[in-house]
Amino acid sequence: MLPRPFALNKRPPPCRSGFWRRVGHIPSAPAWQQWSSAGEASAAWRSIWCAEEEDTCASSNGPGERFGHSLILDTTRAVLFGGRSSDVFRVHEPTTFEVEDVNGSINIKNYEKPVYDCKYWLRKEQFVNPNATLADINCSELTASRSLTETSTLWNDVWMYDLNCSQASWVGCAQEEWQLLHPGARDCKNYLGSALEICSVPSERYFHGAAVFNDSTMLVYGGFSHRCEDYCDDMWSFQLRGGVYTWTEIHPLDHFRWSAHSSPGKRWKFSLVFEGNIMLLFGGMRLWHGFASENSAENGWSGRAELPTGGFMDDLWVFEKRLLNGDQDPENYASNVEQAPVDPRDIGRWFPVEGGSSVHFEGEEGPQRSGTCSTNQGDSFPTPWHSTGADSASPSVEVPFELDRASAEARPGRLCDHFWPQARAGHAAVLDTSIGGMWLYGGYTTHYPYLSTNGAGSRAGVGGASLTRDSRVPTSHQFYLDDLWLFNISTGSPAQGRWRLIRPASRANPSPRMEHVLVATGQILILHGGFYLNNHMSDTWLFNVTSKRWLEKRMFVSPKYPENCTDDLDYIHGSGSDCFALRWPKELERGASPPYPILADLDQTWYTPFNDSATGEVARYYGIVDKGERITLGKLSPRGTPVVPHAKTGPQQYVRNASLETAFLLGLNDTHNATVYERCTSVQGQPTRNTLLDGKYGRAATDIFVPQPRRRRPGWDGCRDRWDNRSDLPDQGLQWERPSQRSAHAAVFSPIFDVMLVFGGRGPPREEPSLNTNTPDTTILSDFWQFAVHDCPNNCSNHGNCSYGYCTCDEGFYGMDCSNVSCPGDYCFYDEETHQQVCQHCCSAG
Repeated sequence: MLPRPFALNKRPPPCRSGFWRRVGHIPSAPAWQQWSSAGEASAAWRSIWCAEEEDTCASSNGPGERFGHSLILDTTRAVLFGGRSSDVFRVHEPTTFEVEDVNGSINIKNYEKPVYDCKYWLRKEQFVNPNATLADINCSELTASRSLTETSTLWNDVWMYDLNCSQASWVGCAQEEWQLLHPGARDCKNYLGSALEICSVPSERYFHGAAVFNDSTMLVYGGFSHRCEDYCDDMWSFQLRGGVYTWTEIHPLDHFRWSAHSSPGKRWKFSLVFEGNIMLLFGGMRLWHGFASENSAENGWSGRAELPTGGFMDDLWVFEKRLLNGDQDPENYASNVEQAPVDPRDIGRWFPVEGGSSVHFEGEEGPQRSGTCSTNQGDSFPTPWHSTGADSASPSVEVPFELDRASAEARPGRLCDHFWPQARAGHAAVLDTSIGGMWLYGGYTTHYPYLSTNGAGSRAGVGGASLTRDSRVPTSHQFYLDDLWLFNISTGSPAQGRWRLIRPASRANPSPRMEHVLVATGQILILHGGFYLNNHMSDTWLFNVTSKRWLEKRMFVSPKYPENCTDDLDYIHGSGSDCFALRWPKELERGASPPYPILADLDQTWYTPFNDSATGEVARYYGIVDKGERITLGKLSPRGTPVVPHAKTGPQQYVRNASLETAFLLGLNDTHNATVYERCTSVQGQPTRNTLLDGKYGRAATDIFVPQPRRRRPGWDGCRDRWDNRSDLPDQGLQWERPSQRSAHAAVFSPIFDVMLVFGGRGPPREEPSLNTNTPDTTILSDFWQFAVHDCPNNCSNHGNCSYGYCTCDEGFYGMDCSNVSCPGDYCFYDEETHQQVCQHCCSAG
């Protein structure tokens, strides 16, 4: 039986009285902004996780460094679970063992003799110094050093970050920060079929999946865990309501071992999306069935008795959960709220959308998949769908599929072809409630059986060992994927959903990758980071689902300026500044009687030659000089030059009286009485750049330069280069605050606060170039970032509108932050694909 139809509706917003407080809003923040990742770890957490690494763990705050964790959103709360941290050294004393034959079976007799004893170290030293004795070696120190073994650290703790905090700022919540909901347990083991202790929490794991439902219940499925020996198939429920944070095991490990069609089974690196009471799981990877002892090239690796179909998966599963009864508002929690049932049949069921894996072949419209045609709605397999071959260039995102019922009835039992993504793991998926669909991007896949240089090869190997050997790697195989798919479920039931391969209309698209993150907001998908070949990525891409165009977002909000990028206004308006603003020149004075002629220069009040009213003499007026500019004695300003303060030639011009010390530097001395001003601005605009200079029809004959203050803004002189002066990286332009290169991080989008949250991952300690010849060091990250989609640089300087992080400047302004002033007659337009403003500056006439 298939799950009943459902609608992808957003959860009703909580009541605004009491629970929804305006004070809890996170203020508008720069596009990428690093938040504090601190949080108080409880004594119970420290007793579990800090026992062996006290020195490094005692001061740990917040979730700490990890990758492969899950991050989901419960209304306003981001909930983090599990993951893997940096490897640590633990004490291990290896010993030799003896074996004996017991009725044909090998039995381990003892573990009594240590491997590293003093005689071992002495023999090793005697290879270098044959005369060495026990007195020449430090036996205890050498043995202790060899007793440390590097092991991985996996987590199963639960943390929460509430965006609806009481004191919010641009760097996140000021006081609450990360809160520990459950400390987890270390080295938890569950021995099946024995009387040993059963775990009360899921074992430590990473690359699992997590979902939260409308009853504030979080379900965790699969992943990698030492307890599972490799990949897990258990499912756990975590109660998020009312401060009662408890785990309940729903499906124990290996519960579905012999019923492959009842659940997705063991796997990791799959995608999991959810809404309401439904979650969808696609793909992932588990141990390939060909590794079972029963399989070889002779049987085509076809045996499934020991292991189910494995390797990289392409199946799609739906879990329909029964929502628990009770008040869903955490602040109105009642004691009679229903707890998670112990019987797994009472909480929900898995349903396959397509039932098992199938063979793929490359079709005209993309990868396809075969399924048995049927119109019987009671079958365990859904009715297949057939493509009508829609135009891939259409901007519509609707899935143009129709049910081929007539063909199915006429050809019962025959195979039907329909679109389906190829098998993969490490991909990303997101549910888009605005159109009722699931988006899927990228991932990794490979050959099974593995390619071998001394075997029959990937193709011949499955046909028998007698075939010709072939060690060539097929160059057409794409290991890292860059395809974008939409699974449309607007029909009401995921069992009747249909896949569509989306072909982007953009010229530039994201590169193939795995272990990236993908979120949806409105009509935009946001993709960040990932791993490709030898490189971790830090790029951010936006996909418009209407125009089907990708756009790489290179510009954000918080620039990282180089040292020589300064702002004159900081000095002009700073304390102790003696700069003052210039005014526009006065109109020329005229006579008092007709025909009102313009007065001579000596009679003009604010033009040279300037008549000093105090002495009655014509002052030596040198006018305005640039900073550090020397003047020539006797070379006064030309007649008719506007006099300070009415000497403005452009906006925001400031000068100061030249002091005696400055006057000496300018070439004056104490015997020369003169008037001179020095500019407080350091740059000049050139409105005649790239224009015709011929002096005709009002055009200028020479370049025009307009003094203006240097701004510490993107695109200005001195503000367009890297802040760290590194020359080994391809991008030498202005850098922005953003997450470093990383993969295996986790992200979630909050529609209430309109922000994307990113935590952790793994990547290089510093930015590295994309090289396939060198593998950079990798570190585990613990930083916490938010991405405000609708914030623009400097708020477009209050001279434009901001949309998805791009400024559309008002008339008269241009630049990525609208901080530059354009001249009358300038022609500007916006590139539809890049969202960049392109201007042709034509001022200088008039």
